[in-house]
Order: sequence, then structure tokens, then C-alpha cells
Amino acid sequence: MFQRLPDLYFANARTSKFHDVTIPNFSLFIDRDGNIAYSTRVTLNVACNLELANYPMDSQTCGIRMVSCKL
Repeated sequence: MFQRLPDLYFANARTSKFHDVTIPNFSLFIDRDGNIAYSTRVTLNVACNLELANYPMDSQTCGIRMVSCKL
């Protein structure tokens, strides 16, 4: 159906699950300027470096690294 979707992957994902129920679970939006947005549902477990110097009063931030090699 889609010929030019980017090969997006999550570089720091340990596990991932793309949700398909009975049909693929995605949305496609096209705006007036012709921009296309593709949306899909995914559950990730990601690896993060933790800073525990202030434990137990610390605060952690864990980012998701999205990478694409081509379009």
C-alpha cells in the first residue's frame, strides 16, 4: 500500500510490539499542503542510563531514540 515509508526504528528499544488487532492499527493524515503524517500504535521497553547520585530524591528522564537510515 505504501511505497515510501521511512524505515523508522527505535535505537534504544529492548523490546517493541506494533499493535495489530484484526487489521493493521494505523492512521494516515494528509493536510491541505500535501504533508502526510503516518501514525501507528507501538509499545516499547527502552534502555536508559540512570543517574542515582541523589537517590531516593532523584528524578529520571528516559528518551526514545528514533532513527531512520533512508526514505
